[in-house]
Amino acid sequence: PRKTQIMDATEIHVLDKADLIENYNVRLVTTAQGYFKKITSQSLRGNDLQKLKEGDFILSEEDTDNLGEIMVLTNKAQIYRAKVADFEPCKASAMGDFLPAKLKMDAGEMPLLCKAMSNFDPSHQILIVFENGKGVRIPMSLYETKSFRKKITGVYSSKSPADAAIYLDKP
Repeated sequence: PRKTQIMDATEIHVLDKADLIENYNVRLVTTAQGYFKKITSQSLRGNDLQKLKEGDFILSEEDTDNLGEIMVLTNKAQIYRAKVADFEPCKASAMGDFLPAKLKMDAGEMPLLCKAMSNFDPSHQILIVFENGKGVRIPMSLYETKSFRKKITGVYSSKSPADAAIYLDKP
Protein backbone atom coordinates (compact mmCIF):
# COMPACT_ATOMS: atom_id res chain seq x y z
CA PRO A 1 0.00 0.00 0.00
CA ARG A 2 1.14 3.54 -0.79
CA LYS A 3 1.45 6.17 1.87
CA THR A 4 0.16 9.68 1.44
CA GLN A 5 2.51 12.47 2.31
CA ILE A 6 2.47 16.25 2.21
CA MET A 7 4.81 17.89 -0.27
CA ASP A 8 6.25 21.36 -0.25
CA ALA A 9 5.13 23.54 -3.21
CA THR A 10 8.74 23.83 -4.39
CA GLU A 11 8.85 20.05 -4.91
CA ILE A 12 6.02 20.04 -7.42
CA HIS A 13 7.09 19.88 -11.08
CA VAL A 14 4.45 21.24 -13.44
CA LEU A 15 4.69 19.73 -16.90
CA ASP A 16 4.82 22.11 -19.83
CA LYS A 17 3.01 21.19 -23.07
CA ALA A 18 6.45 20.85 -24.73
CA ASP A 19 7.34 18.15 -22.17
CA LEU A 20 4.58 15.97 -23.65
CA ILE A 21 5.76 16.23 -27.28
CA GLU A 22 8.02 13.45 -28.49
CA ASN A 23 11.25 14.60 -30.09
CA TYR A 24 12.73 12.81 -33.10
CA ASN A 25 14.66 13.72 -36.24
CA VAL A 26 12.69 14.81 -39.29
CA ARG A 27 13.29 16.08 -42.80
CA LEU A 28 11.19 19.05 -43.88
CA VAL A 29 10.32 19.34 -47.57
CA THR A 30 8.53 22.38 -49.05
CA THR A 31 7.44 22.67 -52.67
CA ALA A 32 6.94 25.75 -54.85
CA GLN A 33 3.20 25.08 -55.04
CA GLY A 34 2.93 25.25 -51.24
CA TYR A 35 3.05 21.64 -50.07
CA PHE A 36 4.91 20.79 -46.86
CA LYS A 37 6.06 17.37 -45.67
CA LYS A 38 7.45 16.35 -42.29
CA ILE A 39 9.12 13.01 -42.91
CA THR A 40 10.66 10.94 -40.11
CA SER A 41 14.23 9.76 -40.59
CA GLN A 42 13.00 6.19 -40.22
CA SER A 43 10.52 6.67 -43.09
CA LEU A 44 13.29 8.03 -45.34
CA ARG A 45 15.30 4.82 -45.05
CA GLY A 46 12.80 2.93 -47.15
CA ASN A 47 11.91 5.31 -49.98
CA ASP A 48 12.98 8.91 -50.35
CA LEU A 49 11.45 9.52 -53.80
CA GLN A 50 9.30 12.64 -53.36
CA LYS A 51 5.80 12.69 -54.82
CA LEU A 52 5.03 16.08 -56.41
CA LYS A 53 2.19 17.53 -58.45
CA GLU A 54 2.90 17.98 -62.14
CA GLY A 55 4.94 21.16 -62.66
CA ASP A 56 5.84 21.43 -58.95
CA PHE A 57 9.40 21.33 -57.63
CA ILE A 58 11.16 21.21 -54.26
CA LEU A 59 11.72 24.70 -52.87
CA SER A 60 13.60 23.62 -49.74
CA GLU A 61 14.66 20.46 -47.94
CA GLU A 62 16.37 20.36 -44.56
CA ASP A 63 16.82 18.23 -41.46
CA THR A 64 15.68 19.32 -37.99
CA ASP A 65 13.78 17.83 -35.05
CA ASN A 66 10.13 17.61 -34.04
CA LEU A 67 10.46 20.28 -31.31
CA GLY A 68 11.65 22.98 -33.72
CA GLU A 69 9.86 25.84 -35.43
CA ILE A 70 9.44 26.79 -39.05
CA MET A 71 9.26 30.23 -40.58
CA VAL A 72 7.44 30.63 -43.91
CA LEU A 73 8.09 33.81 -45.90
CA THR A 74 5.38 34.50 -48.49
CA ASN A 75 4.90 36.47 -51.69
CA LYS A 76 2.56 38.86 -49.81
CA ALA A 77 5.29 40.32 -47.51
CA GLN A 78 4.28 38.17 -44.53
CA ILE A 79 5.93 35.56 -42.34
CA TYR A 80 4.07 32.67 -40.75
CA ARG A 81 5.59 30.74 -37.87
CA ALA A 82 4.54 27.27 -36.77
CA LYS A 83 5.77 24.45 -34.58
CA VAL A 84 7.09 21.41 -36.45
CA ALA A 85 5.12 19.22 -34.02
CA ASP A 86 1.87 20.82 -35.31
CA PHE A 87 2.30 18.89 -38.57
CA GLU A 88 1.61 15.18 -38.88
CA PRO A 89 4.47 13.02 -40.18
CA CYS A 90 3.98 11.67 -43.68
CA LYS A 91 5.82 9.57 -46.21
CA ALA A 92 7.82 10.92 -49.15
CA SER A 93 5.21 9.35 -51.43
CA ALA A 94 2.44 11.55 -49.93
CA MET A 95 1.59 15.10 -51.05
CA GLY A 96 1.87 16.54 -47.53
CA ASP A 97 0.05 19.52 -46.01
CA PHE A 98 -1.00 22.47 -48.17
CA LEU A 99 0.64 25.39 -46.33
CA PRO A 100 -1.78 28.15 -47.44
CA ALA A 101 -4.67 26.18 -45.91
CA LYS A 102 -2.82 24.86 -42.83
CA LEU A 103 -1.40 28.30 -41.90
CA LYS A 104 -4.58 30.18 -42.94
CA MET A 105 -2.77 32.36 -45.47
CA ASP A 106 -4.52 35.12 -47.40
CA ALA A 107 -5.98 34.45 -50.86
CA GLY A 108 -3.26 34.07 -53.50
CA GLU A 109 -0.50 33.88 -50.89
CA MET A 110 2.23 31.30 -51.51
CA PRO A 111 5.51 30.45 -49.76
CA LEU A 112 8.78 31.82 -51.15
CA LEU A 113 10.92 30.34 -48.39
CA CYS A 114 10.39 27.80 -45.60
CA LYS A 115 13.14 27.60 -42.99
CA ALA A 116 13.54 25.62 -39.78
CA MET A 117 14.47 28.16 -37.14
CA SER A 118 16.63 27.58 -34.10
CA ASN A 119 17.84 31.13 -33.55
CA PHE A 120 17.54 34.62 -34.95
CA ASP A 121 21.25 35.39 -35.20
CA PRO A 122 21.77 38.87 -36.73
CA SER A 123 24.43 37.46 -39.08
CA HIS A 124 21.76 35.21 -40.63
CA GLN A 125 19.81 36.99 -43.34
CA ILE A 126 17.10 36.56 -45.96
CA LEU A 127 17.85 37.73 -49.48
CA ILE A 128 14.66 38.73 -51.28
CA VAL A 129 14.76 39.28 -55.06
CA PHE A 130 11.97 41.34 -56.63
CA GLU A 131 10.33 41.28 -60.04
CA ASN A 132 11.89 44.67 -60.88
CA GLY A 133 15.38 43.12 -60.56
CA LYS A 134 16.23 44.68 -57.20
CA GLY A 135 16.99 42.78 -54.03
CA VAL A 136 17.31 43.31 -50.31
CA ARG A 137 19.10 41.49 -47.48
CA ILE A 138 17.20 41.51 -44.21
CA PRO A 139 18.73 40.31 -40.89
CA MET A 140 16.76 37.49 -39.26
CA SER A 141 16.98 39.30 -35.91
CA LEU A 142 14.30 41.75 -37.17
CA TYR A 143 11.73 38.93 -37.09
CA GLU A 144 12.39 37.76 -33.54
CA THR A 145 9.40 38.34 -31.26
CA LYS A 146 9.01 38.19 -27.48
CA SER A 147 5.99 35.90 -27.76
CA PHE A 148 5.23 33.24 -30.35
CA ARG A 149 3.41 35.26 -33.02
CA LYS A 150 2.01 33.07 -35.78
CA LYS A 151 1.80 35.85 -38.38
CA ILE A 152 4.10 38.82 -38.95
CA THR A 153 3.01 41.37 -41.56
CA GLY A 154 4.93 43.98 -43.55
CA VAL A 155 8.21 42.07 -43.46
CA TYR A 156 9.43 43.68 -46.70
CA SER A 157 8.21 46.29 -49.18
CA SER A 158 5.52 44.95 -51.48
CA LYS A 159 5.80 47.75 -54.07
CA SER A 160 7.33 45.27 -56.50
CA PRO A 161 6.29 41.59 -56.29
CA ALA A 162 8.87 39.26 -54.74
CA ASP A 163 10.12 36.50 -57.07
CA ALA A 164 12.41 34.55 -54.76
CA ALA A 165 13.89 34.39 -51.27
CA ILE A 166 17.09 32.72 -50.08
CA TYR A 167 18.22 32.10 -46.52
CA LEU A 168 21.84 33.20 -45.91
CA ASP A 169 23.52 31.82 -42.80
CA LYS A 170 26.88 33.50 -43.45
CA PRO A 171 27.36 37.20 -44.24
